[in-house]
Amino acid sequence: MDQQPHRGPEPRGTRSSGGRRWKAVVAAAGGGLLALAVLTFALPGDSGDESAPDGGAAPGARPWPAEPPRGQATAAAGLATRTVSGLPRGFPRSEAGAVEAGASYASSVDELYRMSSAERWAYAYDARLDPPSAARLDADAARSSATGVGAVCRPELGAYRVVAYTGEEAVVDHWMPCLVGTEGRRGSDARTARWQMGRMALLWEAGDWRVTELARGPFERLVLPAEPDDPATRFAERLALLGEGWELYADATEHPPTGTSPAASW
Repeated sequence: MDQQPHRGPEPRGTRSSGGRRWKAVVAAAGGGLLALAVLTFALPGDSGDESAPDGGAAPGARPWPAEPPRGQATAAAGLATRTVSGLPRGFPRSEAGAVEAGASYASSVDELYRMSSAERWAYAYDARLDPPSAARLDADAARSSATGVGAVCRPELGAYRVVAYTGEEAVVDHWMPCLVGTEGRRGSDARTARWQMGRMALLWEAGDWRVTELARGPFERLVLPAEPDDPATRFAERLALLGEGWELYADATEHPPTGTSPAASW
């Protein structure tokens, strides 16, 4: 489903959108994730597909080295040189810089909805070439707060693929789990893993990478690991699932987030 953003103020003179538009593929996973429509991408939570998204081999169909190669980009945005509203920005003009800018943006949703309106808009305006309006962002944040639904995305438990890069533009595919759920009473926290997959286009503009488009890309079905409730998959399984061209982040891990355990409530 494609949708056009509500526009905010006219872009600064140094930022020319050139008629570009963004689109988001949205999933309402189990009735939640309604707030992710504005800032991230997803595919419907179907049963997944055991084949790689580009027609590659199924899991276990080919051997991988004991320690699969890693890319130069980090999931922790290690190349960032500044922050906006406490989130990393200021990425270098390189493939790794574009990947980190996209991964940081895709995993920022939960933090954005906990910010003040001014902080939320400042980040969206800096990270996107043509951001949603402040009113749109505030409305989604209010809905997220009302439902109690949160989504913490973990790039270090996923992988990425650079589809195209010229120094001016970049196209990157992302695959990562998000811990989605509602905060329970007395501090309990029930969360489940939901896998996100999509294609992001970025443009080098005014000294940083800006997100220009979020799309389904070539992925007709969401690729799921053998144990989809467990966000911490083995490196070899990730690459076997996804096929050629995909890379692990430099700081990728196989360990579940602190305080969690596989196939359990989060």
